[in-house]
Amino acid sequence: MNQAVNLTAQRIGQAGRGKLVLAHGSVAVTFNKLLEQAKRGNYWATFIVREIEQLTAGVNNSKQVYTHEKLRAGGYANYRMVLPGCSATIVCTPSGEYNIYALEVDFDYFQKQEEAKKPGLHFVRKGREDMWTSSFLSQKEVADNGKKMRQPGFVKAQSANKMDWIIAGVADLNHTPAEAAKEVVTHIAASPYNYPNLSELGFNLMFTPGKGSIGGLFHPREAFNATKSERLNESATILADAMIKAQKKRQKVAWISQLGGSGVLTQALKICKDRNVKLNMQAAYLANPTTSSSRALDLALGLGMQIDVNEEFSKSRALNLNELVGGNLVGAAPIYNMVKRFRSQEGYGIKQAMWEGMAGYGNGKEVYGTGVAAAALGTAMMSGSLSTVCETIVSSAPIAIAIGMNIPALSRYPTFKAAFNNLDRKLW
Repeated sequence: MNQAVNLTAQRIGQAGRGKLVLAHGSVAVTFNKLLEQAKRGNYWATFIVREIEQLTAGVNNSKQVYTHEKLRAGGYANYRMVLPGCSATIVCTPSGEYNIYALEVDFDYFQKQEEAKKPGLHFVRKGREDMWTSSFLSQKEVADNGKKMRQPGFVKAQSANKMDWIIAGVADLNHTPAEAAKEVVTHIAASPYNYPNLSELGFNLMFTPGKGSIGGLFHPREAFNATKSERLNESATILADAMIKAQKKRQKVAWISQLGGSGVLTQALKICKDRNVKLNMQAAYLANPTTSSSRALDLALGLGMQIDVNEEFSKSRALNLNELVGGNLVGAAPIYNMVKRFRSQEGYGIKQAMWEGMAGYGNGKEVYGTGVAAAALGTAMMSGSLSTVCETIVSSAPIAIAIGMNIPALSRYPTFKAAFNNLDRKLW
């Protein structure tokens, strides 16, 4: 390292504690801007500063998920850290010193979170005229006049009864928190954590803006291992922070993921595991997951989460291709989950395993009905005319159900009834 670089380097973190971390050139200027925003109570800036300062503990200490190794040669290692609204290029020298040579920061990120243009934790409820409203939960910790405000980033209880679960949904990609809430609440209602009048009382929502879905048939790598998906880093980091804060506050929180929200939840659980925290005050449930339910179950059990032995951990539709490939891993996940819980959870026996398996395969009815329909269709194709084949397809309820389950707009809801009661956009 030449002397000119040394003169422009700024040490990050407290001197004498942990590894030496240096910010070089314009990186130091950018980092100081973050420090100023953090001092003014910007929750997002405070979070980013804290994560960067934790580099003094090394990139391999709780950074496996959102720090990606790009190159290793001659004793040097090059990393890319991805955080909400921020990415950093870090070089580790053979002596163990960390040098930050690039720091890209979107200083409008906090505002974009408030506007729901970036991932964030919201509290949603149905107001007048059945319209969903949302409020961002990570507002300023310190007002402009210096007065202490609310603690940002904490989930909000929908009930004054501390014995009740605090309900928190983890949504798949969606356009707005209101649209996500409309879908997620139907999945919560179909889960073991259904709560009376939840729409009016409101619930927490981890929102991720975007089109399409996470995992599933079109993103097989993400479906198999969501913990490695870089595009989920922002959402998962925010969610993990909320989970850790809830645990410190001893809040009893049930996290219910919807479709691809399982990927965000899974990666968040991995971050919590890497930080060596326990989540024994919290629970998790995957509603129609499109990423591996087995990987999420492993993490949830390892974190000590409360998984009721008399309830399934996840529920899928066997005929939905995104769930079959993603959450079910083509049928392997429910079997693995049964065996894992049978070995790991006291009180989980044959009866519970049977319910788990049925939940993983759409309660068995879908598979059986489609099997019968497929046999009839095969017979018609072998011996009948084209009109007979078409008549068989039209008159077969299981085939119609299977087709409906894979229509994008309908598949966003757990049942056709919920879909038709809420649907206000194009099927495709």
